[in-house]
Amino acid sequence: EEFQQQINSASLEKVKHYYRKLRAFYLERSNLPSDSSTTAVKINQLLRPLNALEELRRLMELSIGPKHSTSSVSSSSSASGIATLPISSELCNRLGACQIVMCSTGIQRSTLS
Repeated sequence: EEFQQQINSASLEKVKHYYRKLRAFYLERSNLPSDSSTTAVKINQLLRPLNALEELRRLMELSIGPKHSTSSVSSSSSASGIATLPISSELCNRLGACQIVMCSTGIQRSTLS
């Protein structure tokens, strides 16, 4: 479980770095129209999807954050892992990326499909 946590945390850091660069690119003044009213409309159009990405990123942080409960580790860890999959899938989709999911047993693979 600790190894999985390390992989998820490292991957999330990469996603956060990419998201910051993407947000900076879209909101860069040189990429926006020169007319102030058109610029305001364009920023408004960009903020909705960017804010949705920010919310998904925040949910991922909560999903893969450190687990404080030590009782019933196996059932809680598998449930949290399953909750991570749809969030990460949506985040990757909105970023235009692909997602690779690996698991160790056939049982887990069958629940992913």
